[in-house]
Amino acid sequence: MVERAWADAEARSGLTGERMLGAVLTAVARDPDFGRGKAMNLHRWLDEGRFVAWLTEGPIASATPVSAWDGPAEVEAAVVSTLGAAGVASYLRSAGWDGDRRTVMAATSIAGQRLRDGAGQALKAIGVRVEIAAAGSARHG
Repeated sequence: MVERAWADAEARSGLTGERMLGAVLTAVARDPDFGRGKAMNLHRWLDEGRFVAWLTEGPIASATPVSAWDGPAEVEAAVVSTLGAAGVASYLRSAGWDGDRRTVMAATSIAGQRLRDGAGQALKAIGVRVEIAAAGSARHG
């Protein structure tokens, strides 16, 4: 299952196995959920393109995750304050933003739950909710 997901991710992204392995190793080293053993299955992580947030140009040890969150900076700051930059890269990067309702539209139920559990109070303090996006409505990076 993982081998197929890996091959599919390589084909979709056009990346070398070395770059993808670098993304996986960086995520393992920096993502709070990987560190606590709560990461989703690797094949799903690859299928959902979550590795993209962890691609680096430089050495793996000095890599920092790429945010690419295009919603309000205050939302990103709230997530960073509670989950760190890894939380932004893992859960917020692929989320959409509904400005009218001040709602983060998480791309997956796992991402939504992690945002609620880890950053829910900080987001609530700035008047932001977290919901799971309907299929096809969230922005996928």
